[in-house]
Amino acid sequence: MERDFALYVHGASQEWLDRLARMFAELPTGAAVPSLSPVTAAAAYRLIDNVTLDARHLLRLAVEGDGKAAGATFRAQRGEGKLNGATTSLTRILKSGIKAGWWPADVPRVLKPTGPDRNGWSKTAAYHLDEALLPVFREAFADYDQRNRHGEHTPTPASTVHAERPTALARLTEVYAEQGHPHHRAVDFATDLLAQHTDELADLLRAHGHTAAAEDLDALNP
Repeated sequence: MERDFALYVHGASQEWLDRLARMFAELPTGAAVPSLSPVTAAAAYRLIDNVTLDARHLLRLAVEGDGKAAGATFRAQRGEGKLNGATTSLTRILKSGIKAGWWPADVPRVLKPTGPDRNGWSKTAAYHLDEALLPVFREAFADYDQRNRHGEHTPTPASTVHAERPTALARLTEVYAEQGHPHHRAVDFATDLLAQHTDELADLLRAHGHTAAAEDLDALNP
């Protein structure tokens, strides 16, 4: 009976991984080849779940583009000036994940930028997802979309505001859903809106004497 499996390698050099990849390339046609990614689908899911909507969209573009997210496409869909925020969010959550131990320290970034496009030297032409990470993120996005589509999503521990304000999130999700957005997209939009306004929410809580709750929000958004 055939079974699918994945091989996760930690601490190996790129040369070692290349040699292993060549060895698997010499296997007979149809032989199962394990994933050489040091990142698990669970870790990729957690990253997807914790970054901002713009960062999640950039990752999704890379997956849908077979490893390439075109800068021009992202700007057309999300607006000028949003790439910096997206990459900043990815960097922040990756550092947090490495520190907490759920993301491998030997993968400090998931998207690599290429040179500027024709429209200006300050603009990045594209971001690339490593070939070994592509199937892992495909699986993670499929799981993420499936859970949100059926309302089964349970936030991972680092989710900003999501876990702390379920009522507000549910109400905002309903508003976006009423505008015609699929449920999983509505959750994304609502979560992103709350995350963007955590400082404002904390100030509002302090103004009404809820100091402890305000401090909890501050801790979620360092």
